[in-house]
Amino acid sequence: MSITTRVEKMRLGKREQLIILEVGRDSIDSASAFVDYITESYGYSKSSIWYNLNRLKELGLADFATKEEPGKVLMLTRDGLRELQSLERSGIRISDFEAGAQETAPVPDNVYLSAWSQRNNLIVGRAVAGM
Repeated sequence: MSITTRVEKMRLGKREQLIILEVGRDSIDSASAFVDYITESYGYSKSSIWYNLNRLKELGLADFATKEEPGKVLMLTRDGLRELQSLERSGIRISDFEAGAQETAPVPDNVYLSAWSQRNNLIVGRAVAGM
């Protein structure tokens, strides 16, 4: 089964689409620096971006350096460039993934939290009402 056939059978997730769009636009050579950029810009966890980046590499859409293959810059492969063009033709743009566009649960006014993770819709730590 060709890579293109595999990609057609596996629908890419939103984060994978974002990664393809950003790699196609940005000139960040290092995968690590790219993961930091996406994490800071869009609020996704580093582990989820690494997972999606590695999945794109396995699908043959992206390539980057590893411990076994140092020195490669982060880039889209030929199939990755075709996927980028397909996303752009279907009207999907980076602006569709604006930072903070992820839905978050509101923090109740009368509750003080030791930590609040909006990007994961999780309350971490102890909540104390009425402080």
